[in-house]
Formats: sequence, C-alpha cells, structure tokens
Amino acid sequence: PLPSSGAPPPPPPTPGMAHPAPCDSPMRKRRKQAPKPSQALKSFNWTKVPDLQAEKTIWSNLNDSKVYEVMNLQEFESMFSAYQRKESINSPSATLKRQSQVFPGQDKQKELSVIESQRAQNCTIILSKIKMSNSELSQVILSMDPEEKLTRDTVEQLLKFIPSLEEVDLLKGYAAEMDVSSFAKADRFLLEMSQIPRYSQRLHSLYYKKTLGERVGDIHPHAQNVLDACKELTQSKRLQCVLQVILAFGNFMNQGRRGNALGFRLSSLNNVADTKSSTDKEMTLLHYLVKTLEEKFPDALKLESELPHVRNAAKVNLKELEKEFQELRGDLDDVKREVEYFQERHKGEEEASGGAFLAVMESFASSAQNTLKDLEQFIQQMKKEFEKTMEFFGEEVGQMTCDEFFGIFSSFMQTFQVAHAEIEATRKKQIEEEKRKEEKMKQKERTLQRQTKRQKQVGSLTKRGSEYLDNGEFDDLILSLRSGDYFDSSSSSSSKKRRSFVHNGSSSTSSTKNFKEANRERLSNADLS
Repeated sequence: PLPSSGAPPPPPPTPGMAHPAPCDSPMRKRRKQAPKPSQALKSFNWTKVPDLQAEKTIWSNLNDSKVYEVMNLQEFESMFSAYQRKESINSPSATLKRQSQVFPGQDKQKELSVIESQRAQNCTIILSKIKMSNSELSQVILSMDPEEKLTRDTVEQLLKFIPSLEEVDLLKGYAAEMDVSSFAKADRFLLEMSQIPRYSQRLHSLYYKKTLGERVGDIHPHAQNVLDACKELTQSKRLQCVLQVILAFGNFMNQGRRGNALGFRLSSLNNVADTKSSTDKEMTLLHYLVKTLEEKFPDALKLESELPHVRNAAKVNLKELEKEFQELRGDLDDVKREVEYFQERHKGEEEASGGAFLAVMESFASSAQNTLKDLEQFIQQMKKEFEKTMEFFGEEVGQMTCDEFFGIFSSFMQTFQVAHAEIEATRKKQIEEEKRKEEKMKQKERTLQRQTKRQKQVGSLTKRGSEYLDNGEFDDLILSLRSGDYFDSSSSSSSKKRRSFVHNGSSSTSSTKNFKEANRERLSNADLS
C-alpha cells in the first residue's frame, strides 16, 4: 500500500538495491493503455525491452501518452491500415488517372495484410513462381513431395517464409474475427502453412532430403583429390629427381655448417626462384635448375604430368571440409529426432492428417546414416594418408594445413613452368636473332656480287665506247645534235645504224665516210641559214 501524507518517509533502501518507482514516475505513466484504433493496423516489428531492464534507462524518462495528445490518430490509421487497397481503385495516383471511371456507390476492394510489407512482397513473388494453390502446396509438404514437384531452390526459398510465432498469433487473431478470403496472398499463405503439424521441422527435413546427395557430392571429390595428390607426390620419380638436383645445388652453395644437408624443408622450394644470378639479372637459380634438367635430366621437365591432382588438393581446406560434414551429421540428427517424435507419439495423427513424414523419412534417415558413415570413414582415411605424406617429406604433422602443404608444390610447379617458358622464349629470341644476322650477311654478299657484276659490265661498255670514239663517230653525233637532224626520221634511221654499229662492233669504212660527209653538209647548210 502507498504511504499516507502524514506517515513518516520509508527507510532508505539497502545499498545495491534500486529505488522502487514512485506512483507518478514516467514508468508508471507508461502503463496507461494506448488509444484503441478503429480498424486493424499493420504490425510494427520490434523487440520489447523488459520492464525491469527499462528502469534507470532512457526509457524511464519517456512518456508516450503525451504523444497521443498531439497525434492525428485518424490520419495514422489511414496511412498504416492493415487493409491493402488495390491500386486500380484506391491509390491516389490511380484515382487522379481514372477519375472518370469511379462511380458513386462503387465498392472498394480491400485486402488485409498484417505482416511486414517487404516480407509480404517477397513472399508473394515466391508464391507466384510455385504455380500451386495453398492447399496443393500443403499436401505436397505433408506427403514429403514423393513426386519431386518442388525443386531444391523452391524449398530453400520457402524456408525463408516460415511463419513466426508472433505472425501466427496475429493472423489467427484476425482470422477469428473476419473471413480469411479478405487476407492478402502472403498473409493467407502463412496462416495456412502454420496449420500443418510441425511445419518448420517438416520443411527443414524435406530440404535435407533434397540436398543430401549434392552436399555429399561436394565433400567427396575434395577428399578424393587429397588422396590422389598424396599418392602422386610419394610416387613421383620426376619430383624426386628435381628435389635431388635442388639438394645438390644447396649443398654446393651452402658450405660449412649450413651445407652437407640430407634434405630441406618444403617451404624452401619457393626460395629457389628468389636466388638471383650475380652476372645475369634475368637468371635465377630456378632458371638454372630448368637448364640443368634440360641438359642432364630432360624427362624431369614433365614433372607436372605426374602430379595432376596437386593443384586441386591445394584448394582443399580440411577444417571447412570437416565443418561441412559435422553440419550434415547435425542436420541428420534433427531428422532422426523428428522420426522418433512421430514414432513415439503421433504416428496415428500423422496418418489421419494425410501426412507421410514417417513413411518417407524413416527409411531415408536409415539410408542417410549409412551414407554419412561411409563418408566419415573416407575422410578419416584421407586424413591419415595426408599425415603419412607429410612425414614422408620430413614435415611435422600439424605444422601445416592441407592447403598450405599442397600449395607449396602448386606454387613451385607454377614458377617452374614460367621459368621454363622464359628460357624457351629467350632461346627462340636468340635463334631469331642469329637468323637475322645470317640473312644480313647473305644480303651483304648479294649486294657485293651485284656491284662486282656491274663494274664488269661498265668496264666492257667503256672498252666498246673507246673503239667507237676511235672511229670518229663521237664528232658526228655532236654535229647531228647541234643541227637537230638527230631527232628527224632520217636521223632516227641513221641513229639506229649507229647504235647497230656500236652494238655489233663493226661497219664498213665507206659507210662511215659517207655518214660523216652527210652530217658535215647538213651542219654547213644549218649555219648558212
């Protein structure tokens, strides 16, 4: 009871205890009931702070009743009504566009939606792709989809729209007061799915049934790659040859205490490419290794062909692999618990409702158990072989992960191939350079031969020309050019004779004299004119 005004004040509280809230504290005032809306409103998805935790927080200083005094409650109800009016009739934009189509007394279609709008929209999109009514979908889920009408992806999407307890309570409350046909599509779907016995557990079990083979198929090849890679590394003769050459290089380079080694850590493989030549900046110890193998051990250059699974094994994360397996086993345990639930208590109810969970999942759980048992044994075998392989190469078990161990070989093979390609490219470039030099030398020889031949031809013409000058033909030619008769037709004939004379190297003496006299006469006539 509250103390009267004349009573003494209450004793102080024990240290460490909070003061009780007085009757006029904001916390008390907040206990007033909020105004009741005149229609169903959308729900606001929040998480309440418990009353005891709200004391001595910011919430203890707030009084929401003051807000109601200034709120336009009617406008608020209109804005956030649970009834969704179809845009073709009621939205402001549609009303402006279709004023001429709205008649007095026309009924407005309304749909009730109390779940969060974005969730309702996404749910409606998924339902539009399923192409089944709610009753048909309910029957498929009850029967555990023996005809595979639902795909794996569809079931995965349905898992996102399992109705929460709050949604179920809200929907059932409105369903008790009004016709369910007035519910929006997503609301109606969630309400009907919530009526399926153990809907969430049933849907998760169905999803596990549809994805088990795929998930096992993802794990098994990774484990197989590791097994195959272990076998390849321990049996590769070419890898042993490469490691042997590197060991020889290292012992030769590391004299003294660092030398005379029987072996080296695998992590040292990646240091081979980092050791530079002191005379050639483009040359590394890895390049020299490749050249040595080319000359002395050419078969070892085909190293990667003996290790085809190492690159894939380098991508395997054993921890993730084991985690995925544990998730598989945990999900199977959930299925087995559901099977036991129906076996012990509700077998008759399941059969009466037309459900087939027990009939389908009981045999599936047994088969899945055997599948996972075989997979677990395979994974354990793979882990043992991996540990043996690490010991084979002198590495301590547990010091490197699977992807780190195989990653060393994968990285080395990559740089090994690059170095080999670079050497091939350099060699090809040298060959092309030698060909260019050889072609250049041949070109010089051909040029020299042509020059020599030309000189010989010039010498021969010079000799013939001197003979021509000795016969006095040069003077005649000058006279003919001065007179212009050289270009006449008669002169052309004479020129042909002269060229024929030069070409043939012979002409009669009388013809020559006549030609001289004719030219002198024409020259004289030209001067007189």
